[in-house]
Amino acid sequence: MDRTEQLRTQSISKLIFNLSAPAIFAFMVSTLNIALDRIFIGKAVGTEALAAVSVAMGIQLLLQAFSQIIAGGASAAIAIELGKNNKEKAEKMIGNAYTLSIIMSIILTVLGCIFLKPILTLYGATDESMQYAMPYTLVMFIATMFFINNQVLNNIIRGMGYSKKATYNFLTSIGIHAMLDIVFLFGLHLGIKGAAMACSIGYLVSNIIAIRFLTSNKTVAKLHRSYMRIDKSIAKTIISVGVPAFIMQITISIISMVFNRVSNQYGGSIGQASYGVIYTLLMMVYMPIIGLSQGIQSIVGVNFGAKQNKRVKETLIKSLKYATVFSLVMFGFMEIFSHSLALLFGGAQDVALVNMTTNGMRVIGLSIPFVGFQMISARYFQFIGKSKQSGILSGLRQCILLVPLAVILPIFFGMTGVFGSFVVSDLLSLILTVFWMLKEFRNLDIQIDQEELGLAQAQ
Repeated sequence: MDRTEQLRTQSISKLIFNLSAPAIFAFMVSTLNIALDRIFIGKAVGTEALAAVSVAMGIQLLLQAFSQIIAGGASAAIAIELGKNNKEKAEKMIGNAYTLSIIMSIILTVLGCIFLKPILTLYGATDESMQYAMPYTLVMFIATMFFINNQVLNNIIRGMGYSKKATYNFLTSIGIHAMLDIVFLFGLHLGIKGAAMACSIGYLVSNIIAIRFLTSNKTVAKLHRSYMRIDKSIAKTIISVGVPAFIMQITISIISMVFNRVSNQYGGSIGQASYGVIYTLLMMVYMPIIGLSQGIQSIVGVNFGAKQNKRVKETLIKSLKYATVFSLVMFGFMEIFSHSLALLFGGAQDVALVNMTTNGMRVIGLSIPFVGFQMISARYFQFIGKSKQSGILSGLRQCILLVPLAVILPIFFGMTGVFGSFVVSDLLSLILTVFWMLKEFRNLDIQIDQEELGLAQAQ
């Protein structure tokens, strides 16, 4: 039984576990790796360095946004084509996605290196943090091709149902990053530049492994040199399907920029560093949910393409349940242990940092119970090709409401307003999410009834 047939016939619960568990595990390891990186920087260098990394993270999210317009679009579109048994078109999409990723990487590297300082200033770097932010971000831009190609190829591999292989590539990158972090930071004393170099080398190795896999005979659809020439219609399909993922990531980057600036305005370097710590902790919530959504991507895409809507609905219901339960558990964890978690990031050396981080985490934590439902819903619409709904839900929650609230609320409530904007934005966007999901469930029920009627008539 080939991979596509398994996605059409095997138990949904088993598929979700088998495809999501590796991705969730990989993202958890990645989050812990990032957290340790921040902890080391906070302990070894101090609050200004944490503020600089917070600024650089916003720019890294910007690069990830551009990678997702190809990675998210290609992986979703390829899964749908494989569901239709259209292998040739799927392989053309793989080749076009690879070429698009190279072109985009070159453009971003050139622009990033030329406008490095203005970009850092835009994202909230101050005179104090600029000395740390510039070397870190320069290495990031130089290694953009490694990062974007890695994102695109591994998303394609996961979208075809090879979740374990994609996870292996991901963990390899993380493992190399962690080992080189120790060598570069504590052995060679290269500072923040060394941390960026370690990360970039990890992406390079993972990229090489992904290319070898996609050019082997172990995959249902391969990367062929003959399909790397840009086909306008295929490129348009990839980009149009990837727009919601791009919007989701670009809005996160914009959020990072806005929050770095307002945090610095109302809390100084401590406020900026506090936001960076809180964002790192929030990734412990977001990343497993993203892992779950990536795991169901191929299940939803293939079954939607095969018009097996009963299995699509079952996948959606179960993933929403899993994400919501996890969100509730993490809400309790963050509320109870926020002070202890803040202490890990150099809080013992900077009491003001730990106090602001603790209070901020408890405020933002009020939005966590709803985040699983909202993230899965937005990604689901992307997986079935409804880019409009996915884009609006992603943009509404993460930008259209959040950014204005982040600017307005601090005027009246200071840093509490900065953190509270997350909660107000999530509650308001939840209303539209629930409305559209109820409508989608009604549409699925209609299609399922039609399918069952057709089967009954055929018999």
